[in-house]
Amino acid sequence: MDLLPLPSELVEVFTENASLIRVTNDKIAQFISTAEDFDPDQSELLRRLAISLEHKRFEDGWSGLKRIYTAAEQADPNNIEVLISLAISASDWVEEWHTPKHQTRLQIALDAEQALNRAAVIAPDDADIFFRQGLLYYNHPARHEPQSPYQRKALSCFEHAHALQPEHQMAILYQAHCYHDLGVWQSAYQSYLAVDMDSLLLQHPEWLWRKLKRDEQLALCAAKLGNTQESTQRLENLFDEIEALDDEQATYDVVNLDEAVEILGTCIDNSQLTQRLMQLLKRLDFTTRYEQKIHEMTQKISHSGL
Repeated sequence: MDLLPLPSELVEVFTENASLIRVTNDKIAQFISTAEDFDPDQSELLRRLAISLEHKRFEDGWSGLKRIYTAAEQADPNNIEVLISLAISASDWVEEWHTPKHQTRLQIALDAEQALNRAAVIAPDDADIFFRQGLLYYNHPARHEPQSPYQRKALSCFEHAHALQPEHQMAILYQAHCYHDLGVWQSAYQSYLAVDMDSLLLQHPEWLWRKLKRDEQLALCAAKLGNTQESTQRLENLFDEIEALDDEQATYDVVNLDEAVEILGTCIDNSQLTQRLMQLLKRLDFTTRYEQKIHEMTQKISHSGL
């Protein structure tokens, strides 16, 4: 998807350098008139404007940004990139840190869902549309509510995206995440194994953190399936890789060690690996996060006589 930004001076004409951006039909029409000499059509110009402003503050919040996307869709109802971009913008706005009011977050999620549904009607064979739907459901603000359907809906979307595009690596990875969260360990294990991490890292070298987390999750799946030797070997390899990183890179690329803590806290009794894990937790400043688990693992080591 083309995400080339608009010239800053063109964006500033629209924002008027205000701390709170006001969006009106007149301002949108004026923007189109000012930008008429640029190559993209009206729909694409407005899409790029919305993307340029998605992290700004609006007088009427999400409704202001949505108004720009709505104008872009009206300019070209078949431009699925407008609809996908709306969903991507919504993925930030739907987070609690961005939009504290739960009811507003639900409305933003609904706007994104409806936009992606319209995109799917236009391009039913576009795997990325269904992948984006899966992400929306996977991170839905109501996903933790009792009897929430969103985890299953997310899995269905990721599976459909994978079926449409078998090499869609992110769809495979998130399919694995869904199985993992649902405790379907064999399916999670197979899906994690199917991810071509070399391909992903070639496209996104900054995603080492995804590779490290996937490796850790594979180790947990193996442990849950009773494959103790494999899980142990995978943990050893993971710890080797993390220990070889300098402090700055390790801090950036190791998001957490939840699965490693679970494996050595509840699945596998291995004092040597447990000691290495505790050293990593200290180095990465995770001691507060896992304070109780560290206490339990320390007790286990002391009782083993080491």
